[in-house]
Amino acid sequence: MADRSKDNSDKVEQPPADGAPADVGPAVDPQALPAPRTLREAFRGRWQMPLALIGLLLVLTGLPRLMSPPVPVVTLEDHVRAARQMIDAGRFERAADYLQSVLEGQWSEPETSRLRLILADARYRQASGSASETLRGSLAAEVLNNLAAAVAAAGGEQGLDGSLVTPGQLHARLAEAYLWTQNVKAADAELRKGFEALRPEEQEQRRALILLGWNCSRDLVRGQLEGMAARAQASDDDRMWAARQLARLVAAEAKDVRQRDPDSRIAAAVQLLEEQRGHMASPDAQDQLDVAEARILWSASDDRQIELSPAQRQANLDQAERILDAVELRHKKSATQAEMEAEMHWLRGEVQFAQQRPGPAIDEFATVTREYEQSGYVRASRLGLAKSYALYSKLKDALDAYNQVVTELREGHDDPLVDRQAVQQSLLMLHRQLFDNRDWEQAYRFGVLLEMILPQDSKHPSPVEVKQMQAVALQRLAFEHKKQADHVRGLIASGRLPADRKSEVDRFSSMAHETLLMAAEAYLQAAYMETASEKAGNDLHDAWFCFDQAGEIQRAIAVLKKFVAEHPADQQRIAQAIFNLGKAYQAAGLCDNAIEQYQRLVDQFAKSPDANKAQVPMAQCYKSLGQLDKAETIIRALLADDQTFSPDSEEYTEALFELGRLKYEQADYREAIARLDEALQRYPDNPQALYARYYLADSYRRSGLVLDDAITSAKTPLEKRRLTDTRAAWLRQGRALFDQVILAFEALRQGSEKPLGELDWLYMRNSHFFRADCMFALGDYDEAIRLYDRAAMEYHDQPEALSAYVRIITCYVLLDRPEQARTANERARWLLKKLPAAGFAQRPLPMSKDYFDDWLKWAGDAGLW
Repeated sequence: MADRSKDNSDKVEQPPADGAPADVGPAVDPQALPAPRTLREAFRGRWQMPLALIGLLLVLTGLPRLMSPPVPVVTLEDHVRAARQMIDAGRFERAADYLQSVLEGQWSEPETSRLRLILADARYRQASGSASETLRGSLAAEVLNNLAAAVAAAGGEQGLDGSLVTPGQLHARLAEAYLWTQNVKAADAELRKGFEALRPEEQEQRRALILLGWNCSRDLVRGQLEGMAARAQASDDDRMWAARQLARLVAAEAKDVRQRDPDSRIAAAVQLLEEQRGHMASPDAQDQLDVAEARILWSASDDRQIELSPAQRQANLDQAERILDAVELRHKKSATQAEMEAEMHWLRGEVQFAQQRPGPAIDEFATVTREYEQSGYVRASRLGLAKSYALYSKLKDALDAYNQVVTELREGHDDPLVDRQAVQQSLLMLHRQLFDNRDWEQAYRFGVLLEMILPQDSKHPSPVEVKQMQAVALQRLAFEHKKQADHVRGLIASGRLPADRKSEVDRFSSMAHETLLMAAEAYLQAAYMETASEKAGNDLHDAWFCFDQAGEIQRAIAVLKKFVAEHPADQQRIAQAIFNLGKAYQAAGLCDNAIEQYQRLVDQFAKSPDANKAQVPMAQCYKSLGQLDKAETIIRALLADDQTFSPDSEEYTEALFELGRLKYEQADYREAIARLDEALQRYPDNPQALYARYYLADSYRRSGLVLDDAITSAKTPLEKRRLTDTRAAWLRQGRALFDQVILAFEALRQGSEKPLGELDWLYMRNSHFFRADCMFALGDYDEAIRLYDRAAMEYHDQPEALSAYVRIITCYVLLDRPEQARTANERARWLLKKLPAAGFAQRPLPMSKDYFDDWLKWAGDAGLW
């Protein structure tokens, strides 16, 4: 462009040719203009600037359009398509929210009507698929409002989008929504409008309106059914359907308490079917009429509200069975009659079930589920299978079948033959029956299914009651597992079962633990759901108990702290909770925390029974912390407070036994003997008496052994003789008491259903060895040998038996019986080889297996015999 400008500027302007027109612009003073060359030079290099600025402006304004694509316009069809996809996917709530936001835009009245219809459809489907009457009632208002708004925006029913809803469908949905709000009068009015708006070809919609009419006006239903059955141009299928519904209507009227003549009502229903036979000449139609008649007979006999005698009820069932048998004999399977065949098998199953024949009923129901998978009777047959399996005591199969029924109901697959409330009552009845039969596990499992199908607003039973039922069943089941574990553990400890059965103990113990945790969680959920403070407190208490039984001390503590924080007004239960909290801390070994709770109880609830009960546990905590003086001070103060604690009180009894044990642990055996003997004299039948007798026996034994040094250092023969006699008396008394302890534990082991615990076995084993020690200390070596030998035989599979053999060898050496000593040594070495080294590590023995081996070798090589 610059070159061209340069070329043009160098040109010599030519004058116009002759005859050419002169310049037509305004007259200009030639003197006022610069010379031509001067003018060109003035504009040279400057005319590009405006052009450049204009170009830059155009680029800048067009750049955003070049960088980002144009925003598409969302049409009404796009919104409708998106909402429909949500509805088809079952996301009704999201679809409704989306449509509400779309309606906030600017739309024409036909477009608004269309959006309102789809919004009403989303809410209608959401309500229809819900088991909650409360939810349906709340959504009914939205359905009604949106349908009314859609009609108003469309300028009337005829202006509605026919692809979305016809006038008949409109009134059907309005009627159903009114029924959800219990407004039967308004529902009846909408149904009448719906029938008037129906076109002749809309027979499916007419059927839907008729079925809705059952809940409004039976007279209206009867008129519509009679008209359908009598219509000349009606198809066999329509006529058949109408006849069966009429028969059902007549049979249902027998349930009315004002009608006391059920036989005539049933006969009228059957007569109505007979009247239709002349209109239906095909064999298939006749078969369908027969099946309908059998269904009427079964329905009337199965309904306990109809006043029929047992004989008449049975006669109806027998007649229904004969009709179905006849139909089966003459009917050949047909693809077009598959639905009737499925109905026939289902009905045969119901008749068999009503006559308490679960086996044949199962066969019939299974035929439907297996051979007619697309039939409308599959779900009803599955429910029939569940009930029949339960009647047949095949609980696992019943549970599987009920699970399928419940799952389908939860997914919104409602079925007129599968009544949700009937399923709930069936599961509830099964749960209670199994609970009464002590089948806790199955009771819990059926309770879970009941909970799955139960609406949140259910009254009888309520969700809280169902959760509590599950918790109780789990708790009972856990106790059964614990009982089995304790039983096997006791048999192993007694030697009646081999030690390798310990895995069985572990299995039962694990099952008990897990079940207790499940029970505790169920109680907690019930407490969260419960609105009544007292009932919630009960559930929290039961949750704490299950956690405590499961050994989950920390979780038990958390539940107790929650109760104390959330139920401060319940003073009596608060005191009990604080006491249990102290016990939980004590069980967890947190004695400082336990003492804090016990002291809080004494300070805040001094007059409560729980404050009194806290005294001895608080002393035990001080004893565990090594503060024996504080423990003794608390116990002696309790025993001295005769205004609060009488000798007959539980606290006084426990304190007296505890003081005896405390003095035993302080090695004050004389005081221990006095207190323990007093406790046994006062309370010989107390559960603690057996253990107190053990401590008393050992106190005598230890008191006698302590006198050895005093006898050696006695200054006079008389003193020595007196001490020697006292020592012998105490040792003999100890041996006699150990005998009583062993006999008492043997009686418990033989006669009690509850097996001995590990601590009980320890007391009994020590008693066997300690009584032999008493005779050894007395120098009665023959009696000591007998008692040691019995202890070694009783516990031949335990390392303690070697200690008995060492004593036996020593006794024989002291009696100068080398042959018997050698024999005892060989028996001990044979036993040592059988015992695993791990068993020694698990015992609180000062000697290892190698030590016993060295000792026995030394004794054999030392020439002691």
